Amino acid sequence: MESAIQVKKVKIDYKRFEEGFHEDMLSSPNPVRKWFHNSKNELVLHTLKKYSAQNSTIVDLGCGTVNWNTEMIPVIGIDLNKNMLQKAAREGRLSSFKVAPVERTGLESGMADIVVISEVLEHITAYGKAIMEIRRILKPGGICISTVPYDTTLSMWKPLFALQCFLHGTILGNEYFKNEAGHVNHFSPQTIARAFSRANFQVVEQFDNIRFTIFTVSRKK
Repeated sequence: MESAIQVKKVKIDYKRFEEGFHEDMLSSPNPVRKWFHNSKNELVLHTLKKYSAQNSTIVDLGCGTVNWNTEMIPVIGIDLNKNMLQKAAREGRLSSFKVAPVERTGLESGMADIVVISEVLEHITAYGKAIMEIRRILKPGGICISTVPYDTTLSMWKPLFALQCFLHGTILGNEYFKNEAGHVNHFSPQTIARAFSRANFQVVEQFDNIRFTIFTVSRKK
């Protein structure tokens, strides 16, 4: 399989989400959901610190409220949701931000040492364009830290996500979960690694959070 499996297009207006959308997940009464989001954020921060230097220019694409940044590291945020960006900046998790799609950030070419893109590529039909934009804004040798759901039959994530969509979407009528939370791509470790390799990245590290989340660290060649 050469690329992620794509599903139907869905129309979800991310610009209209409440600014506290991601914080609600972090404090969810569902212990598995709460663990999933908090542990993912902790691993993003840990991985970033592993690859960053003191003066690294860091960009987070599709950043939302940047909840992984508990240490208030200087980060440039790109997102469609202005309210989330303003909240993150107000609370010290962003040093600056720009309202833009991740495929067309408008940032200067070669300006970033590290790009973080966490739980975003599964929402983008033309995810290859987003990866090429990451390549454009990274310096030579720059690092991309990406995370996507571990969306395969034998993963831990997929059956629990299907149950959540059934409960909240089919039973309770939540439109967000009726549309599979806006997920249009299904990634495995192999398909996300190939997506970066095709864009002339070297995958330097890949690991998973007990088969819930795939972390892929790639270096721009």
